[in-house]
Amino acid sequence: MNFPHDFRTRFFWTPGHEGVELNEQADATVKEAAEEQEDVMTLKSSLGMTLRKIRSYFHIRKYNFNTGRPFLTAPSKRVADALSSLEKGHAAIIFQLRSDHNALNAYLHRFHLVDSSWCQTCRVPETTTHFLMHCRRFTTQRQNFRRWLKKEKIKINPHSTKALLDNPTVFPFLAEFVLHTKCFSSFVSYLPSDEDGAKL
Repeated sequence: MNFPHDFRTRFFWTPGHEGVELNEQADATVKEAAEEQEDVMTLKSSLGMTLRKIRSYFHIRKYNFNTGRPFLTAPSKRVADALSSLEKGHAAIIFQLRSDHNALNAYLHRFHLVDSSWCQTCRVPETTTHFLMHCRRFTTQRQNFRRWLKKEKIKINPHSTKALLDNPTVFPFLAEFVLHTKCFSSFVSYLPSDEDGAKL
């Protein structure tokens, strides 16, 4: 809407809309509607809607070969329950890897937090898949991780990013692998002692 240059607007303040007939009528109508309203969103329905939005956000249909980001299905109840039962540091790492929002250079570079998206060791983009599957810096930890899966008789393809991040059985061992790489420095304090957890 265009107004002439000499158009003037004047504002008037009335405390609580008192004495303004139309405002008082509007307030009465709103109050009446609120009293008659029966379809009130409960905490349960609000939580359900929030969970649906989260699952929709993470619903990815295919693998993006250009970025190497893991394209996962929406978290199932089984996955959500597994994350809830994990030690908080482990759960945070798995969640970050699944969502691809983590401390790896490919993600940080998107927000200009690091100069390059490349892995400093391998000179390729440091994506979640590169970190889990290929980075030469963590060859020993990766071999130990796969050896542990075999020892525990966990039948899964250890060379598939999607398989690792979609299988709750693997989560505790995968989290230990990540922590032992010390790539995520903020989680180093969560490393277990030699007597606790898996030795990778």
